[in-house]
Amino acid sequence: MQIDKSAIHWEVLEGDCLEYLNQGAISNIHLTFVDPPFRQGKDYRFFDDSQPNDKYWTWLEEVLSRVYGITAEGGVIYFMQREKNAEQVLKIL
Repeated sequence: MQIDKSAIHWEVLEGDCLEYLNQGAISNIHLTFVDPPFRQGKDYRFFDDSQPNDKYWTWLEEVLSRVYGITAEGGVIYFMQREKNAEQVLKIL
């Protein structure tokens, strides 16, 4: 089987993912790699990594819900998170 490389499109988006997701311009995604901040109090330029537990998980649930909504049938979401958060991650996924 030969793949028509001209039909393949990929793009790396940088910035606040919710801004892109809320614009509604993204759809039919076949692969998403999610590597969110881990709420360890790191000094990120555009993210409060010291926010309260409930606020963090609500935000992450919103992000994942929107990503799921634009994922094509049969598409996949790869999700990076710390081991200690595995149970919470599975709940929101």
